[in-house]
Amino acid sequence: MKNGKEKMKGNWKKFFVALCMLPMVVFFPGCSCGKYNESVQTNRYENLTYTVRFYTDSTESFNIANQTVKHGNLVRQPQTPTKTGYRFIGWYTDTSWQNVWVFELHTVEKDMTLYARWEKRL
Repeated sequence: MKNGKEKMKGNWKKFFVALCMLPMVVFFPGCSCGKYNESVQTNRYENLTYTVRFYTDSTESFNIANQTVKHGNLVRQPQTPTKTGYRFIGWYTDTSWQNVWVFELHTVEKDMTLYARWEKRL
């Protein structure tokens, strides 16, 4: 028969093991670090497609075709537009021309319009 100290020693080991396992039980079931969760996250966007429109503000280059692009993919750079008396600067995501679009780098995550920026020739 165990005395009080031996019983306490055995209970301490059980308590320590339970204490060590508590974070695994509480925190890890909901984490997104497993392969299953990664595949679910990837598949969520797999079939989404978006429309990319090109606004040139030019009657000479008005018919640049819209592009349908899958989520996370690159946009194909269209032919450089023309506008009499102006030089084409580039494509931007906003009409204030603060955010330049880099075709080799940026990917599509929603429907969007790219705006041509022009500089008047002197």
